[in-house]
Amino acid sequence: MANKCYPTVSEDYEKAVQKCKRKLRGLIAEKHCAPIILRLAWHSAGTFDVKTKTGGPFGTIRHRDELAHEANTGLDIAVRLLDPIKQHFPILSYADFYQLAGIVAVEVSGGPEIPFHPGRPDKNEPPPEGRLPQATKGSDHLRDVFGHMGLTDKDIVALSGGHTLGRCHKERSGFEGPWTSNPLIFDNSYFKELVSGEKDGLIQLPSDKALMEDPVFRPLVQKYAADEDAFFSDYAESHLKLSELGSLKYTECQHLDRPIPSLSSHPYSNLSISRPFFFSFSPSLRVFAMAEAPASPGGGSHESGEQSPRSNVREQDRYLPIANISRIMKKALPANGKIAKDAKETVQECVSEFISFITSEASDKCQKEKRKTINGDDLLWAMATLGFEDYIDPLKIYLSRYREMEGDTKSSAKGGDASAKKDVQPSQNVMLAHQGSFSGFSYGNSQ
Repeated sequence: MANKCYPTVSEDYEKAVQKCKRKLRGLIAEKHCAPIILRLAWHSAGTFDVKTKTGGPFGTIRHRDELAHEANTGLDIAVRLLDPIKQHFPILSYADFYQLAGIVAVEVSGGPEIPFHPGRPDKNEPPPEGRLPQATKGSDHLRDVFGHMGLTDKDIVALSGGHTLGRCHKERSGFEGPWTSNPLIFDNSYFKELVSGEKDGLIQLPSDKALMEDPVFRPLVQKYAADEDAFFSDYAESHLKLSELGSLKYTECQHLDRPIPSLSSHPYSNLSISRPFFFSFSPSLRVFAMAEAPASPGGGSHESGEQSPRSNVREQDRYLPIANISRIMKKALPANGKIAKDAKETVQECVSEFISFITSEASDKCQKEKRKTINGDDLLWAMATLGFEDYIDPLKIYLSRYREMEGDTKSSAKGGDASAKKDVQPSQNVMLAHQGSFSGFSYGNSQ
């Protein structure tokens, strides 16, 4: 996964986190309250909206207005349970405190270890009601709710496995009963029960049953039922994403004083890239990578400890051609406008860096899914994951239109391979192309 930068906190803050973690372990073990603590952390983070950048794990759930939301019925109990510990650590934000408590709840009950990165600020304005999933609805509703958070189908199923902890209370949700026979142990029992079918004394909500009815969700349920290690691994990843929604920025991780990792020097250099994958910086600028990644000139990888790619990769192979950069920049200027050399070089480095940054994240996704080709959907996922959500909707529309046009071209053209070679000249370098504007395209939501 691409390196991610987290906020820097003081040494005293870090020490407080560790001490608080010990206190939370003791409380959760003594009170057997892991289920409700986990629910508090989830409901605090799950209000994030990727488009408006509102809601999320910023501690607002401590306020009476948010606790009064119907989905949060009973969570005032969790807030009161945790409050004495919070008073011992005033240096910690409520945002960090509640997410730390959720992670500890999973660990104490036997679940996977989940990384914790402090630095979330507290906010005071609660999100609007209605952003959390409803138990009475199906897969379309789940995708809509989790999609607004910026989460994936795999995240939906993995996080649903958290229902292995706890039970429903009629006065809170309208349903009664546990999902598993041991609701204080975090394991893969939730998925085993879904696969085996309904049983007396155990509950399956409509939203649970939807996981078995959906053709994409069901294989994940079956996988997690058969392989607890796989579930733990995916759950830890999804929980981490949920706990950091909108709160931690990753866009300053790659520094211009070190070599930009080209695709050819990536450990997964056997990945191919389907044409085109792209990024959009303005309606008139699109960046395309149109060729399969070239073989690494140095033949090494970041993991091997061999020679740095800086010494083996030529500058023109690490950066986009500056002539292309210059042409695109000039299109935004009046006829007599000029661009200084340092301005061109700055944009050249930044855009090249951006491509490497996004592609590395998409590459990691492909590796985990055992695929060798990065496609446009992978790039959109990577952009959303890394905080570029504002670009996703227009790019989805562009990708859809591109695929429609590509399909029409393939069905009507003769000698498709020869024609494609005329359209796209092979190149080792990532190519920057100015392709006009999005004029005439709708900017509405696109699935």
